[in-house]
Amino acid sequence: MLNKLFQKSKKVKPLEVTDFNFNEIVLNSEVPVVIDFWASWCQPCHVMLSLISRLAKDYDGKVLVCKINIDQNPKLTQHFKIRSVPTLLFIDGQTIHNRITGLINYGEIIQHTETLIETIKNENE
Repeated sequence: MLNKLFQKSKKVKPLEVTDFNFNEIVLNSEVPVVIDFWASWCQPCHVMLSLISRLAKDYDGKVLVCKINIDQNPKLTQHFKIRSVPTLLFIDGQTIHNRITGLINYGEIIQHTETLIETIKNENE
């Protein structure tokens, strides 16, 4: 009973990924990854952060949700050719399955996430 209460109360949130821990966290993930590239000065990014926080809770164990601050992580920003924020990447391993730039609603995020999960499931069959 206590375990169930603890599990319900645990805070699931997007992982902060950096130039230094990207390989360890993202490339070694056993589940697909959704990455939010953002900046503190970007107002739409703050809205997107609340949406991906919700995604992290709703899809805990199905996808790994991460966030990357573009100002603090120039190598990743350059590597993924991020020109505008917010930008979402839907990836599996080193394969980018989708890239969305600009603010989108939660339903669209879910749609892209479900497509990512389904694509990977079909590839593995």
